[in-house]
Amino acid sequence: MSQPERKPLQLASPYSWHAPPLPTTFTVPGHTFTTSPDRIWYRKPWAVEAAFSLASFMAPGLYDMFGSCRIHLSEPSASQGDSNTMAAETPTVTFNHVREAVKALRFSHPAIACRLAFTREVLSPHPSDPTGLPTPEDARLIYEIPKCEADVDKWLDEIVFNRVDLLDIAKGDVDKAFELLKRELGEAKAQIGLPKVLFNVHWIPFPAGTGQGGMLLCCCPHVVFDALAVFRSLNEIVGNIAQIAGSRSPSKEFSWGEELARLAGPAVDYGVVPWSAGAGKEEEVMVTKMRETFTGIPEPYGLAVPRPDAAPSTTGYFLRQLSPETVKGLVQNARKNGCTFYGIAFAAMALASLRVNPPKRNDPGHVTEKELATFVHCSPLDLRPRNLDVKRVSEGDVMSALGYNVLVARDLGRFLKGEEDIWALARETRAQLDDQRQYMDRVGSWAHELFVGGLEMMMGTLGARAARGENPDQTPFMSSIGVIDKYLSPSHPIPGSNELADNADSRWKLTISNPTLTVRSPYSPYLSYTVGVHSFTWYGTSYLGFSFPEAYMGTVEEQERLAGISLEDKNARGTVLEWVDEFVGILERVAAGESRP
Repeated sequence: MSQPERKPLQLASPYSWHAPPLPTTFTVPGHTFTTSPDRIWYRKPWAVEAAFSLASFMAPGLYDMFGSCRIHLSEPSASQGDSNTMAAETPTVTFNHVREAVKALRFSHPAIACRLAFTREVLSPHPSDPTGLPTPEDARLIYEIPKCEADVDKWLDEIVFNRVDLLDIAKGDVDKAFELLKRELGEAKAQIGLPKVLFNVHWIPFPAGTGQGGMLLCCCPHVVFDALAVFRSLNEIVGNIAQIAGSRSPSKEFSWGEELARLAGPAVDYGVVPWSAGAGKEEEVMVTKMRETFTGIPEPYGLAVPRPDAAPSTTGYFLRQLSPETVKGLVQNARKNGCTFYGIAFAAMALASLRVNPPKRNDPGHVTEKELATFVHCSPLDLRPRNLDVKRVSEGDVMSALGYNVLVARDLGRFLKGEEDIWALARETRAQLDDQRQYMDRVGSWAHELFVGGLEMMMGTLGARAARGENPDQTPFMSSIGVIDKYLSPSHPIPGSNELADNADSRWKLTISNPTLTVRSPYSPYLSYTVGVHSFTWYGTSYLGFSFPEAYMGTVEEQERLAGISLEDKNARGTVLEWVDEFVGILERVAAGESRP
């Protein structure tokens, strides 16, 4: 994907990049600037950027995304089938190659090197309002232009890690080492205090004698990244490693300062409809929907929270896959019934919650049995395809280009008695999505209020529940990324020493497999959701990652033990694992054409 050249200093909105110097009222916690103030660009965080900037005060690292893949060296196909063809010299993949690849990524996408600055007032030991969250005015995203390669080397030391230590602990088992890495990064203590960096990379090499390659993981906060930017970053790192592995001089110096032309601004700056001051119909409608969502959090049902008063520990994960045949069946049956893939997944999420732990039927506040449950959800929306101007920004730019739909599924008691099937709920979901599409072109006028106001309202609602000793919200959260084929390539060729003589069949390749996307969620359900679901489809297969706080929901081992007795013991119902199996089971039954999945 080509990179459009653009000038960062285009004041398209109040959130655009500003030229140096950074006002002296701002500083980055725990960071010593290596450059002078006249080399530091800055801007206000917008919408999702602002919400996660502020959330870092209460829950550091909440929902940081972990994008990962396995990469291995593939032999040239020509050398496999033709004994007369001399195979090229076997390339190597080293940790130094990974460092150099990340450096090249920064030159292409400098946003990965941004940091969060806050006012000295909110960072002081005695802020004026110690009980409240900072405001968006208290935060700035900053980018320091390096003076020299040494500055970049210091940054690489901060963010790129060779995790051979975990390989030693795992006795050479790279998969076990990778599980140890995810568990370590998912811990609450993995991010203590405000972040100094907004991107880091972890590398676990294959053991000696088992081939060239390893496991690559990128930790990407929502302040800078959305899921597509995570996969784009993974892909470019692997592509850069391939280029470096084929070069005789892997270390390259860049003309630092030139990358500023590629420093992506906030998504609002590239809207099809330019930002304008003043509220309009869109803001009124969407913010009203947001308020309805967070004031209408339903009475608890669905996922059980066995230990709501625990202390945060680490994040648990379950991974599932849907085969290409299952994905094809889902898409075909969705079209037959006037629905979308996302509509089915949303309906499955709500129905799985009803089935694993139904709401109580004796609540006097409900007029009819049908009104036993309401499911409310803020659904992430990628703004790139429809709402951003492709002439000014590339689909592959590293940014957090998220808007949100607000979905409400009402009267879910009708599904408990089998009065209606999943298609009714999926069609109702599509109708809401279609209705809200008209507001997305002017997302700049309402998204900031929705994200920041929604964060404050959700914290307030769940905090009040905690104060009253009530159970937290027990419904899950889902983000469906869609098809990522153009963001993550299956392989990257390694250039040969003689570009005129070699061809695609005679090249070594770095092959990508086992992509995953999970999030960091060790915190209380009073601060976040019980389980986050992230799904994407890559070359026909759909990958599902489920992330949950183990301290409150039970460890993976505890849930696997409870799964064997949940049918006999109602007190064992509602585990994350049971919900995962029901959710995936509904999707598989829909794909198979069952009328009542």
